[in-house]
Amino acid sequence: MNSIIVILLHFAIYAFPIFFITLFKPKYQLYFSYAYLGAVFCLTKIFNSLYSLQLSKNFLLNGGDIAYSALMFAAIFLVLTHPEPENVRNLINFIFILNLFISLLFILLNGVFASNVNVIYLDYSEMIVEFSYKSVLYSYLLISGELLLLLFTFRLFFQKKKHNLLLSGVITIIFIIIMILDGILYPVGINILFSGSNLSIKYGIYAKLIFGGGFGLLLFIYLNLFPSKLEKFTSIQFSFIRYFLPPKRKSLLKKYEDAKKEINELRTILPICSKCKKIRTDEGYWEQLEEYLAKHNDVYFSHSYCPSCAKEIMDEIDKEK
Repeated sequence: MNSIIVILLHFAIYAFPIFFITLFKPKYQLYFSYAYLGAVFCLTKIFNSLYSLQLSKNFLLNGGDIAYSALMFAAIFLVLTHPEPENVRNLINFIFILNLFISLLFILLNGVFASNVNVIYLDYSEMIVEFSYKSVLYSYLLISGELLLLLFTFRLFFQKKKHNLLLSGVITIIFIIIMILDGILYPVGINILFSGSNLSIKYGIYAKLIFGGGFGLLLFIYLNLFPSKLEKFTSIQFSFIRYFLPPKRKSLLKKYEDAKKEINELRTILPICSKCKKIRTDEGYWEQLEEYLAKHNDVYFSHSYCPSCAKEIMDEIDKEK
């Protein structure tokens, strides 16, 4: 099969579930996205040593690098379409649980291989290296750090409102840069942690550049076809620390009490001038209706005359007499 067709099939197979998930209701989108992320995460670990695409003598694409590009694409897609800080924290915790699962699997494999039970398995030395505590921890820190770095740069750039086409283009470029950076950091880190490992930085960059660029292009097209998704991401304003820590319970209770107090105050009967429509505040001042409504909502009005209008009406009555 032609190498270009093989690469396109990889894009289609990995990207199709993500776009298919968007057809469901938002609540179910999250559930299915986590399920898909879990599956791709496991494939990343397995495919890292299971197969590679030999496009030429000096051009190799590792299956694990391809799956990892799809994993990051799915993760950033989830965050852009569900930008609430709680979802980001849940995603990072979910990745931690997946890495914990891989660690437990490593313990099981070592126990099975060391037992007296006859086990028939393929001897992939690189795969055994992948299932180790050091590589699992490094993998978790790397993917979490890259995800947060993506979000930080997005938020930093989106502080000033810009055109949707420009914003989606920036997202694509940043995504590709982070993927290329991963193509360097992952093999360097593994080679340092394991002296016997000799992962190629060049091949890692090739894979992340091709598939990072391809998935980034798909992200760019989607955000321009559905601009409301990007508008939702840019409209939610909060401190970046919320990605790490949820708001304190005491702070939330205070906000709730303040909101409750405001509602109780706003639902009292307020005097409004029947002629000029000025409103008398609790301090006794008369404000223009537009100014008052800019500060409050959910208000019920009674009608009376403010002093100036009352004087004007009395003067008119005196003139008629």
